[in-house]
Amino acid sequence: MLVGASPSTLLDIWDWVGSLSWPLEVLLWIVFLPWMLALAVWRSGWPDWLRWLLIIILAAGWTAASRPKK
Repeated sequence: MLVGASPSTLLDIWDWVGSLSWPLEVLLWIVFLPWMLALAVWRSGWPDWLRWLLIIILAAGWTAASRPKK
């Protein structure tokens, strides 16, 4: 959702996390893993269609993994 509203904000978040000390950066990666993975994909130099595809796959995979098992 943020990518549609403000793509530059995503880059600012990525740069901010990268500027933190490594223990804090690792902590943020652990706590916000799906979002950090999506940011890493978004920050890559890959074609837009591939970035969107990977982000959709990550979102669907994370949603499926987070669903409670019956």
